[in-house]
Amino acid sequence: DGSSRAQGLEPISGILGLLMPGACHRIGLLRVTAIDPGDYAFLAPPPRIDTAEWSARYRHIAKGPERGPWRNERTPYLVEPMQCASSHMPYERVVLWFATQLGKSEVLYNSVMQRIHTDPQDMMMVQPTLQDAQDHSAQRFLPTIMQTPAMHGKVAVRKSRDESTSWRSRSIQGGFTVFFAGANSAASLASKPLGFAVADEVDKWPADVDNEGPPLGLLEERMSNFARRKLIIASTCNIK
Repeated sequence: DGSSRAQGLEPISGILGLLMPGACHRIGLLRVTAIDPGDYAFLAPPPRIDTAEWSARYRHIAKGPERGPWRNERTPYLVEPMQCASSHMPYERVVLWFATQLGKSEVLYNSVMQRIHTDPQDMMMVQPTLQDAQDHSAQRFLPTIMQTPAMHGKVAVRKSRDESTSWRSRSIQGGFTVFFAGANSAASLASKPLGFAVADEVDKWPADVDNEGPPLGLLEERMSNFARRKLIIASTCNIK
């Protein structure tokens, strides 16, 4: 009736009426809402781009002697690990085990940022201690995000006065979160279920955390319900 039309309601018509005579009369009225073109991105599958390709196209290095755009030709030995770490590859666990200062942590960062950009989900970055996790969250992760244009608007940046208490998590697009945890704290590992996680400097992790078992095992428990789970582990060779 006229009052319904005034509220933005229109009779069901078209194909439904042709295929099901009388359906419009039986079902009544339907509110039609236009979809914003900007929302189409959430309906489409994630783009099929591997982490190495994404890094070459979007990543900017915020700190260190080679600040600026990421160049795969500078560290060609990292290309294959980044390809294996990509979300569309079938590997559940990717292990980087080689000498220090060769870019292992950068592979972890590239993998995390690529997922924030193209395939957002809840994820976790784990360092040997909570202090290490805090340092990475505030001094490496946040500056890298701010220096990478593709990340602008994808990660919530809080006011500086909030950083002392909120470094443990970073809100990202789609309502998801990046969590920062320490292998020396079982409580920090006991977050919500995760489909993706990175574990840095595992050679410095304790064998047992808070009498609850190996921290790597606790992390894998959080991922066990995800069919497309992926864990990326970085460790330095050492002698014990």
